[in-house]
Amino acid sequence: MEKTLEIELTENTILNLPQNLFYNRINHYLLVISQNTANWIVLFTEEQEKIFGLLCEKYTLGKVSELSNSEEDFNFVISQIIDRDFNATQKVEFNAPHNEGLYIYLTNDCNLACTHCYMYSGKPKIDELPKEEWFKIIKNAQENGITAITFTGGEVLQYKEWLEIIKFAKESNMTVTLLTNGVLWDKDKIAKSKEYIDELQISLDGTDENQNAIVRGKDNFQKALENVKLFVKAGVKVVVATTPTLVNVKDIEKTYINFAKELLNELQSEHLYFKISQKLITGRKVQALIKDKAKEYSAITRNLANSLYPNSDIKNFVNNMEIGTGLKNCGYGGISISSDGKFFLCNRVEDIEPVATNKDDFKTIIKNANYYYEWSSVDNVMPCMSCEIKYICGGGCRIDEYHFAGKQSKITETQPLIKIDCTEEYKNSIYEKMIGSIKYTYQVD
Repeated sequence: MEKTLEIELTENTILNLPQNLFYNRINHYLLVISQNTANWIVLFTEEQEKIFGLLCEKYTLGKVSELSNSEEDFNFVISQIIDRDFNATQKVEFNAPHNEGLYIYLTNDCNLACTHCYMYSGKPKIDELPKEEWFKIIKNAQENGITAITFTGGEVLQYKEWLEIIKFAKESNMTVTLLTNGVLWDKDKIAKSKEYIDELQISLDGTDENQNAIVRGKDNFQKALENVKLFVKAGVKVVVATTPTLVNVKDIEKTYINFAKELLNELQSEHLYFKISQKLITGRKVQALIKDKAKEYSAITRNLANSLYPNSDIKNFVNNMEIGTGLKNCGYGGISISSDGKFFLCNRVEDIEPVATNKDDFKTIIKNANYYYEWSSVDNVMPCMSCEIKYICGGGCRIDEYHFAGKQSKITETQPLIKIDCTEEYKNSIYEKMIGSIKYTYQVD
C-alpha cells in the first residue's frame, strides 16, 4: 500500500500518537507496539525513550526539541513516527480471503510420486472436472473480485486441456501462477504458454541427481533443470522451489548456495528466484516435523535463504507487514478447489473438509469463506484476542496449531477457538523481526 505522506510539522505541532500502546524491552531496546494498527517503532537509547515520553504527554515538537539533549535522537524518533504513520487515526487494511486468490488443483494425476507430496498425487480423482466447469469457476471468480489463480496438481501438464484453461484465466484478467515438477515441459509447450504465465514454480528437491532422486525419483533432475533455464530465457519469472526432507537436508545444506549462485551466474536474469521451504508437513512417506527436529530443519533452511539472499527473513517480514496492513488470519478462508470440484478453505485439501462443490452458488461460497475467516481470526481466538502483536502474527496455522485443525464443522459458535500453544520463544522471534525491520530500514547498527 504505497502512499505519499504530506504533513506540515511546526514547533507548535502536537503529534496524535496511538492510545493502545504496549511496551516490550528486548535486548535493552524498547519496542513500542500499537495493537490496533499493527504498527510499531523502536527506541534504542534512553534519550529516545525520554523524547517519546514527552510526545505522549502532548508536548509540542518545539518544546520536546528544547528539552532534548540530542538532535540526532530527536530527529530519529520523529522520523519513525512520521515515516511509519504511527498515529491514532491510521487506517489498516487486513488480509482477507479474496486477497489470497484462487488455488486450483487441476488434476491429481502426476507423472511422479514424491515422498513428501501432501496431495498423495499419482492417479486422477474420480470425476475430475472437465474444462467447461473450470471455465465457469474462473468466470465466477473473476465476477466476484478474485484477480489471481494458482494452478497446481498433481502435475498441471497431465491435464489434457491445461493450455486452454490457463489461457482462459489469463484472458479473464487473472494473474496466473503455475506449480509444476518441470519434467514434462519442452520448447514447444513453453513457446505456446509463456504469454499466459505470470510466474512458474518448478520443484527441485536437491542440487544434483542423487539428492533430487531421494524425493522425486531417478532421472528427473536434469529435465527439470533444463526447463528452468528454458523458461528463464523465455522471459518468464521462475521460482526454483526446494523442500528438503530429513533424508537429504544435510546434503542440501552443503551444496545449495553454490548450486543457486552458479545457476544465477549462468543465466544472468532477473527472472530467476529461489525458495526453500522452512516447514515440512506430512506427505506420502514423510511425517511432519515437531519440536526439536522442526527447529533444526527451520534453522538450516532459514540460514540457507539468508545466505543466498542476505537479510531475506527481515526483507520478507518488511514486505509482508507493509505499513497500513495487518494480519487477522493465516489465510484460512482463502478458497482452494480440488480436481473433482470440492471447495476448501485452505490449500491443504487432504487435511480438512470441503465447504461446498462446484454445483453450489459461488457468491454463497465466498460469503461462507468470509464468515469462517472472521470466526477464526485473531479477534476470536484465545489467547490471541488480547495479544499486542495479534495483527502482526496473524495467529499461526489454523490446521497445525488449533484444536479444530482447520475443520469448520468442529467450530462451536458459543466459545472462541483456542490456539494449542504460543510460546515465549515464538513471540520473541517476532519481536526480534520487528526490531530487525527498523534496524534494516534505518541502518541502525
